[in-house]
Amino acid sequence: MKRWPFLLVAILCIPLSGCLTTFGASSDRSDTTGGHELDKVFKASMSKTDRAVRKVLKARKLKIKGIKEDKKIKEIFVSSGGTKVTIILEKVGLQTQVTVSAKKSRFFTDIDTARAILNEIGANLAVKKSKKAHKKKKKSTPPGLTS
Repeated sequence: MKRWPFLLVAILCIPLSGCLTTFGASSDRSDTTGGHELDKVFKASMSKTDRAVRKVLKARKLKIKGIKEDKKIKEIFVSSGGTKVTIILEKVGLQTQVTVSAKKSRFFTDIDTARAILNEIGANLAVKKSKKAHKKKKKSTPPGLTS
């Protein structure tokens, strides 16, 4: 007779056992099926990546609400139209890891906005590299001339 409360709790817990994975709770901040943070490592210095981030935010007309800075980590907080975006720049050797999260509210994420911002940062960094490569080609000697 005293076992029925435990049996009732066990029966009620079975449907809830996958609840945390359904809502995308993840301890490693990975972009799994329900994760709310995206990250990517870029072959660029922290300062170049920071300039690319600011250029993307300016193009999207997003104003920075706050910055939290350390020697190896920089967090940029942006808020616009109810969506809160956090961009974390982390120095990894000579590269920079960028993590972007976007939330519409406490429970709803905006993965499309986070993905778009991360892709635009990558595009800004790639454009600068191609411009430098193009300038180097102009300085080379024309074909047919020898020294």
